[in-house]
Amino acid sequence: MPNIKLITILFLVAGLAAVGQIANTIFVPGMKMIADELLVRPEQVQAVMALYVLTYGGSQFIYGPLSDWFGRRPVIMVGLIIFSLGSGIATFASSFSMLLTGNFIQGLGMGVGGVMCRTVMRDLYTGRQLHTASSYMSITLILGPILAPLLGGVLCLVWGWRANFAFLLVLGLAMTLFDYFYFPETNAHRKSPETHLRHAWQGYKTILQNTQFQGNIACLLVTFSGVAIFEAVGGILFGDVLNFNPIMVSLLFIVPLPGFVLGSYVAARLNHTWSLNQLMQLGILFLGIGSSSMLFLGFLGYLNIWVILIPTMFYFFGGGILFPTATAGALEPFGCSAGKAGALLGGIQNVGAGLCILVSAAIPQEDQIPLAVILSVLTMIVASTFFLIQRHAHKLARCSAAA
Repeated sequence: MPNIKLITILFLVAGLAAVGQIANTIFVPGMKMIADELLVRPEQVQAVMALYVLTYGGSQFIYGPLSDWFGRRPVIMVGLIIFSLGSGIATFASSFSMLLTGNFIQGLGMGVGGVMCRTVMRDLYTGRQLHTASSYMSITLILGPILAPLLGGVLCLVWGWRANFAFLLVLGLAMTLFDYFYFPETNAHRKSPETHLRHAWQGYKTILQNTQFQGNIACLLVTFSGVAIFEAVGGILFGDVLNFNPIMVSLLFIVPLPGFVLGSYVAARLNHTWSLNQLMQLGILFLGIGSSSMLFLGFLGYLNIWVILIPTMFYFFGGGILFPTATAGALEPFGCSAGKAGALLGGIQNVGAGLCILVSAAIPQEDQIPLAVILSVLTMIVASTFFLIQRHAHKLARCSAAA
């Protein structure tokens, strides 16, 4: 494949992934505005993000098999059109329920981006190249949330919160045109769509039974949930609890996110000399440092931007290491069914994150302790899962050696 063609594909996939992440966080600085205008509690506005993440994740179970059967390109086009429709509904929402409907449709469409940012990487790369490509794609995935709140804060101050969704409408339509004219097909293993449901179910069943996939998806699920919960709660803590304006909220919100970028970069650099297990252990260590320090300072009664931001930076650094490492580990065995594997990967982690955000939305956010408790619990789940998977792997190795 010519280099220029490869660069074009990577650029368009990165853009598709970025749009999905921008849609998830651009409205965060305006959460208080949304609550005031649509007459709901600030905590309830987390449901906007939760519903988007749930449908963003759930729709990936559909897009993955469809892209295996019909190709990546036509599925991308359908998803972008649906996303643009949802953005238009959210822009003109006259009630909170109408806003939720728009977000539901947005997530339903943009789920295609969650599949493609993993699946196309597997179409193009294998082995250590896949891990390196996943690391750099993880950086792209976090750049959207870094830029989106700042842009959203400006849009909120100048034109109000609806401008955020109007921007997404324009962005969705622009991406539809770019992908229509410039995105080539990357799926070299397209299959007949005959007996769709039976083939899809059998493919999912095979992937889910793979122990390598199970261990990595469990780590991805809880790590991504922690990042998503901060994205949902951060706007409330900075805007409603600490009373900062939308611009300041957006600036504070993005401070920890470069930690994720640095973690992904470190994972890419260490990939040549460290094993995946060593990288996983390093990531879990930093998750523990971040979550436990935030909880400890919260119990001591400290509440300011630093006792939230600094621990979160450590947590995000660990997440940046874990995310590409677990992604590459989960996708590696499934070259001919990368669409289904990518769909399961994105779908499970996003549906899980959406459910976690809904739990968070039911908890009053008066300080950082609820956030710290959730992050600590998620860290313990990651560590326990990794320990159990390693124990199982050692047991199988001993049995094989004895045989």
